Amino acid sequence: MKLREYQQAAIDAALLWIRYKDTPAIIDIATGGGKTHIISALIEHLHAQGKRVCLLAHRKELLEQSGGKITVPFGYYSASIGEKDTASQVIVGGIQSIYNKELDKFDCIIVDECHHLGNNEEDGRYWQFIAKHQPCTVIGLTATPYRLSGGKLMWGDIIYEAKYPLLLSLGFLAPIVNKVKNTPDLSNVRLVAGEYNEGLLASVMEDPKLIEAAIRNIIAYSPSRESILIFCVNVNHAIILADEMKRNGLPSAVVHGDTPMGERDAILSDFKSGKLKHLINCEILLEGFDAPNTDMIVCLRPTKSKSLWEQMLGRGVRLFDGKENCFLLDMAGNLMEHGGLGTPLHERGRKESKKDKGRICPECETFNKITSKECEDCGYIFLKEAPPKARHDYNADTEADASFQPYVDYDVKNVLYRDHMSKSGNRTIRIDYVCNTKYGVISEWISPWNDNEWARAKVTKMFADRGHKLGSDPITYSMEDLLWHCDHMKKPVRITVDHNEKFPRIKAYYYEQENGGERDTAPTDLVAAIADDEIVF
Repeated sequence: MKLREYQQAAIDAALLWIRYKDTPAIIDIATGGGKTHIISALIEHLHAQGKRVCLLAHRKELLEQSGGKITVPFGYYSASIGEKDTASQVIVGGIQSIYNKELDKFDCIIVDECHHLGNNEEDGRYWQFIAKHQPCTVIGLTATPYRLSGGKLMWGDIIYEAKYPLLLSLGFLAPIVNKVKNTPDLSNVRLVAGEYNEGLLASVMEDPKLIEAAIRNIIAYSPSRESILIFCVNVNHAIILADEMKRNGLPSAVVHGDTPMGERDAILSDFKSGKLKHLINCEILLEGFDAPNTDMIVCLRPTKSKSLWEQMLGRGVRLFDGKENCFLLDMAGNLMEHGGLGTPLHERGRKESKKDKGRICPECETFNKITSKECEDCGYIFLKEAPPKARHDYNADTEADASFQPYVDYDVKNVLYRDHMSKSGNRTIRIDYVCNTKYGVISEWISPWNDNEWARAKVTKMFADRGHKLGSDPITYSMEDLLWHCDHMKKPVRITVDHNEKFPRIKAYYYEQENGGERDTAPTDLVAAIADDEIVF
């Protein structure tokens, strides 16, 4: 196989390190970036140099993937695969089987998914094995160079990295689009060793209301998706979800740690071939699971582990014929906890409060970067100004103004209407109110072609409120016709915005009357006609 430029660069960096250094090193390659090809080519180079090499991994799938790519003779030490050719110059070993074997010393030890090595080099089977073969050079490969406890990997220098944003821009990985729905309340779920207590977490996620919401959202967002991978907290949670999906006409299969190997292989084969659309699992289909056809991920498994989160997301980024992107339905709050795939790990200080990793669009519920000024999906403008603060009046004056006024009036300088297409393909009209705000614009969206008749009635009401009644249902008009009608409508001279919620909402519009003064209208509830969330739960 011809290596990609970044894969060859990673191999060159490793060979130079082995030649001139004897300390551990780390290669950080995004999930789906082809770590297996890097490992096999690196082993071939070292084999040609006469070096004795050991490849370590912790899962059968990883060992089989690597073994299928290595072209030089090698031996196995694995409980799941067996032992063979154990005197070979190159050994592929499952850490559980090989760590206590007495073997001739290796010149180089390569560790796949090396985030399983803790920063304390005196603990764990990996370090026990490595210690017996000193002096040797350790080269680790991972897509997530950090741990739940211990933070960033400190035991080795990162000598090369190719993160998800880079490989995405080069066209080697698929983009992820997302929606954030029904985030659970985890305030009463305590942490154990830095992670949510599984029993308490499962009791929250098994709430019938959350299960029902999950079913509705899966139905709403999956019509155009072919292979849907669902992550649950534990086996019981997975079985409850599978039973409810079956009742709602969504056949699925469940795999977990106790699923017999033959049964598991058959289920995964059906999923990869497209025979099975919905596959539910709990912490099984992570490292080593390669199903490029996965085009939707449903996360019902909150986690404090950024590594686990990115491993889940990584299942959907591989390229596949006909696959434009992978749709992420986050119902666990993980996007706000950790950010999107490839975002840096932020280690908080002891006294540092939690910082959200992004912002959720109030219109279409898409997760955006914390620095985003505009929603990447529907184009919603995020305002910079903070909600008005409470005013305290210590005088007992019952005639005084209320202490808190969440509504603010803005003078409208201009109103702009334009054609807008979201990334998921929904065509809308974006309305920008140019106001005397710090950011300058407050925006909202209407969807005249919404399948929901009630939502289209709201659009018709907006036109009527602005003095320009439509002759028929808005769904019958073209974009060009509606924009022409928009340009001939009356423009609000003032709007009232509600800052009492997390994001501003327009509550009322004011228009100039022919005899002077202003008239106001009740708010046109455009939230129900948003561009990319036509079904509201």
